[in-house]
Amino acid sequence: MRALISTLVAVPASVLLLLGCDRSQPLEPAVIDIDDASLAASASQLAAPWFLNASSPSESQIDVTWRDNSTNETAFELHRSTTGVNGSFTLLATTGANVGSYSDKAVQFGVQYCYRVRAVRVTGNRTTYSAFSDTDILCLATGAPSSLNAIASSPTAIDLSWQDNSSSETGFEVHVFVASSVPVATTAANTTVYTHSGLEANTGYCHRVRAFRVAGNDTVYSPFSSTVCTTTPNGPPAAVSSVQLSPYGGGVAVQWGWTKGATSFGIFRSMDGGTSWTRVATVSGNWFYDQPLPGEQQVCYRVVASNELGDAPPSPMACATTLPPPPILTAIVVDAQTLELRWNDVSAAEDGYEVWVYYYRGSMGCYSGGGGAIDTGTYEYEALVTTLPANSTSYRAPAIPDDSCVPPTRAYYYVVTLKGGVAVAYSNQVSAAIP
Repeated sequence: MRALISTLVAVPASVLLLLGCDRSQPLEPAVIDIDDASLAASASQLAAPWFLNASSPSESQIDVTWRDNSTNETAFELHRSTTGVNGSFTLLATTGANVGSYSDKAVQFGVQYCYRVRAVRVTGNRTTYSAFSDTDILCLATGAPSSLNAIASSPTAIDLSWQDNSSSETGFEVHVFVASSVPVATTAANTTVYTHSGLEANTGYCHRVRAFRVAGNDTVYSPFSSTVCTTTPNGPPAAVSSVQLSPYGGGVAVQWGWTKGATSFGIFRSMDGGTSWTRVATVSGNWFYDQPLPGEQQVCYRVVASNELGDAPPSPMACATTLPPPPILTAIVVDAQTLELRWNDVSAAEDGYEVWVYYYRGSMGCYSGGGGAIDTGTYEYEALVTTLPANSTSYRAPAIPDDSCVPPTRAYYYVVTLKGGVAVAYSNQVSAAIP
């Protein structure tokens, strides 16, 4: 048996080749099958690229890079979608082997582009592809600001900064989230910073930014940057934003909106147009009635919100002209048919006066046309008696009104001062028993 083996080993190579052509030999076909399986395994192990990344050096170009994770590819295929990660991807470009980047210059301002890449191996007529992975999809919008940063610089302000990734924007819109995303500012082109002021202390705010371009009547917006949130620190409350004044009677009602974090409000008054100020009150609510005040003079107010950490800046100044003091009315019975009303002319610039009467009946006692009583008990109503010119100080009024029903038992009169066609002061009421 050993001699036979030695003889076989000594057979020339040409003889072995001839033996290899004989399909009756059991060993040679097995060697060919193993080689085919090895080739298939090698093709199926074509590795997908790693670390796909994209950047936009301008609004007309996106640079895409990836890491070559295979050793036997012949090319890479870059696919692109303009309808999001779940949209339709189409072949954008094919690069050579060992190439890990591509510049996409067929892009437009304001459009989001998504990319994915795979390795390709061509062997004869056979093409093998590496797998796509969801994590290999990367989206980037041209012109969209990036690297948004927010820093609370004070209890009432947040400083924003971002990277400008567009070259022909008209400006940027800064948005803040409250109940929804609303614009709070528009900046000029090439601006990369903005301070959002007038905020409330110890409050969270979220911001995002987008570029926009105006062309004729059309405005094109880039996608938004990422959203960045920050919280203002504790501190004095924000300033009261506005003050409303309502002259009333012999004074002025001062009212303002509530400011978060405030525990008290100082009310300051100026009688010289804001040159000097006097604190007239400190209240815990959001209104104050200031009286008595001289009539028909300008008075100005501002409000300062405070808490245990300090005072906010004063509110904007609000001014109003006080109303004239109310006339003092008296009534004299001239006769059974006439009352004479007298008052002092306290205004220097009134338009005129109105005389009003308020009637009172002990019982109505009126009957309808059908003979049935339509009401009983007391009956009261007001009526305009007359309108008088400016500087009037008296009027003779009828003691008994012209009424087809039961006459009233008492009449109450009062006088209204008019200015600009509006009632600005009311006198006291006077009454006289009608004989």
